[in-house]
Amino acid sequence: MKRVFAAIIIILLGCGTTTLPYRAYLGSWGGKVDGPDKTYVTIPAKALTEQTEIYILENTGLSNLPANTLKVYMIGTTGIKLKAPAVFAVPSGLCKPAKWSLKGTEPWSDMPEEKNCPAGFTCADLTVLGSVACTKEDK
Repeated sequence: MKRVFAAIIIILLGCGTTTLPYRAYLGSWGGKVDGPDKTYVTIPAKALTEQTEIYILENTGLSNLPANTLKVYMIGTTGIKLKAPAVFAVPSGLCKPAKWSLKGTEPWSDMPEEKNCPAGFTCADLTVLGSVACTKEDK
């Protein structure tokens, strides 16, 4: 009996180790998820059809990155197709969200720049969640 009780405690203690610091569960109501480096993604209302875990992670160690890549962010849950574009925002001066890839490997596609971006940020539209390569900002 003591072994079973000890095993249950170990399992319960291990449950909290896989949480992501930059995540939220969003549904058809949409919302905003803050990420590392003061990045964020805004999911508009009705873009999701069901409650979904949305997260932002800095993605390191990828190969075949686009030229001039400074940082890569994974916005998940990877592969989720949105019914309306989300806006991924990066603080101005850090980098420019420029290329998108489903799994963070080739092929990389150009991201449409979001024109209605808040002051102090550079933004791009995202219609499928995946990896975003940030490149040097145009001067």
